[in-house]
Amino acid sequence: GELHGTKEMPAAFLSVVDDATMSGRSVIVALEHKATMQDQIDQIFTSSTSREVEQKFEEFSTKDGRSSEAMKSLMVGIWSLIQEGRNIKVAGVDYCWGDDPDDDQSIPPWIAEEVNAKASLRDIRMGQNAIAACEEHECELLLFFAGNFHTNTDVSLGGIWNVETETFERMPVAPAG
Repeated sequence: GELHGTKEMPAAFLSVVDDATMSGRSVIVALEHKATMQDQIDQIFTSSTSREVEQKFEEFSTKDGRSSEAMKSLMVGIWSLIQEGRNIKVAGVDYCWGDDPDDDQSIPPWIAEEVNAKASLRDIRMGQNAIAACEEHECELLLFFAGNFHTNTDVSLGGIWNVETETFERMPVAPAG
């Protein structure tokens, strides 16, 4: 996991992707961008030039470091590796409550009682989406780049952004399921 907005982590992750694909291995790069935006993500990596990659990435506006200059450089770097013939598929795996009409029925029964199941579902779904992308593309390696909170394996204080009140509601969650 990384803290959104750092310069170093996207660059380090690109090095990992480079090393992992050098031998021809099939790799899924799972990113904390909405799975429902996969068509837009695919368009980024079918761009003709690095400038076109940058322009398309700039359309991904988030209010955190996921749309930073460092992340833009990561996207251009991955695009460059794909242009070299590396076997890389980039997948948006983030999930937001309401993406699935069956959300209320999809909370796994094994979530610990002390955590807020609704808040934890986002991270569980991110993991499930990443695994599904890997299986769909028969990848040999799954590399997942997300915020450190989402990849934490401990119960911690997290929460949900309440759109109606525009406040962040704190509650115990179990990131990474």
